[in-house]
Amino acid sequence: MLWALYAFAAAVMQAATSIIDKQVLQHEHALEYGAAKGFFALFLVFAFPFLDLGYHWTAFVAIYALSILLLAGGQYYLKSVRHSELSSSIPLMNLSPLFLLIIAYVLLGERPGPVSVVGVLLLVTGTYFLQSGSASGRKGLLAPFRALAASRYSLYMIFAIIIYSFTAAFIKAVISFGVDPVSLSVLLLFFMGVNYVFLESMKHGYEEVFWDLKRDGKRIFLSFMAGLLSDVSLFLAMAMPGALVGLVIPIKRTSTFMTALVGGRLFHERRLGVKLLACAVMLVGVVLVVL
Repeated sequence: MLWALYAFAAAVMQAATSIIDKQVLQHEHALEYGAAKGFFALFLVFAFPFLDLGYHWTAFVAIYALSILLLAGGQYYLKSVRHSELSSSIPLMNLSPLFLLIIAYVLLGERPGPVSVVGVLLLVTGTYFLQSGSASGRKGLLAPFRALAASRYSLYMIFAIIIYSFTAAFIKAVISFGVDPVSLSVLLLFFMGVNYVFLESMKHGYEEVFWDLKRDGKRIFLSFMAGLLSDVSLFLAMAMPGALVGLVIPIKRTSTFMTALVGGRLFHERRLGVKLLACAVMLVGVVLVVL
């Protein structure tokens, strides 16, 4: 059951990352914050001298392509976290199995079984109650879903989830071709760091990155390290012999409940009890869909 401990550690580290992200993003723009975190990633290849880099060049191309997709998803994620309540935006991450189910049906023709259908219904129900607080002034049974569709930053989180759903399958494929999980995690973050710093320097210059590091360097570094530990723990869990991969993601997704609970109290967010209940319902749906 060591894989389950790795998956739970990934959840705890992810929750810590999200909470720190919210704290810093209250006075920081998404691209600037991503570039500041990316600055630390530039030194990863030196901090991990034991990395296995003896892969075919196609593996590095695949990892770099993944880093671009993850950067795009990361930007949508950071914008959503910056402009919305954690207890409203983060539980939407639980919708990722739903999108994976849709992708599998469209691309592979896989039809969901009855248990998965129940899981989908729970995901939809949880989303309904999660968004019910944003439907003030709107009438009708579908008001929460209309509120979701009208919220730019909720849609940003959904865009991030769709991108992450595609990349999850690609990451699993790269690991299956023999790329070490730790090396994969470090290389992904390194390439993302290069991309973030390049984009920020083109837009505002390098000086902005150093100013952000001077002001919030400690918290940004803590968020960066927590995210790194989360990724490494998740990849180790997925790569372990005998791991029930179908349960790794649901365990990792408990981070959404932790984030909503701790972040909701820390930032004094509204209707926290209803949101936590909605998140718990969505987590049960995640388990049923994945199994």
